[in-house]
Amino acid sequence: RVPPTQRPGWTEVKAQRPGWTEVKAQRPGWTEVKAQRPGWTEVKAQRPGWTEVKAQRPSWTELKAQRPGWTELKAQRPDWTEVKAQRPGWTELKAQRPGWTELKAQRPGWTEVKAQRPGWTEVKAQRPGWTEVKAQRPGWTEVKAQRPGWTELKAQRPGWTEVKAQRPGWTELKAQRPDWTEVKNSPGGSPAPGANNEGSSTRAC
Repeated sequence: RVPPTQRPGWTEVKAQRPGWTEVKAQRPGWTEVKAQRPGWTEVKAQRPGWTEVKAQRPSWTELKAQRPGWTELKAQRPDWTEVKAQRPGWTELKAQRPGWTELKAQRPGWTEVKAQRPGWTEVKAQRPGWTEVKAQRPGWTEVKAQRPGWTELKAQRPGWTEVKAQRPGWTELKAQRPDWTEVKNSPGGSPAPGANNEGSSTRAC
C-alpha cells in the first residue's frame, strides 16, 4: 500500500490490488474514487445526498448517480445519451438521438417506450401477449396492438375511425365515416365473424 500523500486541500490514497489501481481523493465535502482496470476507468464521487459513478470505456462514458429512492445512469455513446433512473417499481430509460427522445419505463408486467420525433409521440407498451403502439401526429392517433395471430391498427382522423385486423387467411378493413363502412376479406379467406356488408361500400384496398 502506498502511503497517503497530502496536497493543498486534499488527501490522495493509492492502493494497488491484483490487476487494478485505486485512487481515493478526499476534498471538501466529497470523496473521489478512481479505479483503473483493463480498458476502463471508474470515478466515484460522494456529494451531499448522492453518489456519482463515472466509468470511461471504449467510446463511451457511464455516469451513475444515487439520490433518495432512485438511481440515474447516463451513458454517452456515439451520437446519443442514455439516462436510466430506477424508482419504486419501475425503470426509466431516456435516450437522445438525432431529433428524438426515447423514454422506456418498466412497470409490473409491461414496458413503455415513448419516442418523440418531429411532430409526433410513440408509446409502446408490452403486456401479456400483445404490444401497443400509439403515435400522435397532426390530427390523428394510431394504436397498433399485436395479439395471438392478428394485428389491429386503429387511426382516428377528423370524422372517422379505421380498424385493420389481420387474422389467419383474411384481412379486415373497417372505416367508419359519416355515411359508410368498408369490409374487405382477402381471396380464399373466411368471412369476418359477424361481418355484414349490406348498406356498405366494398372496394379494393
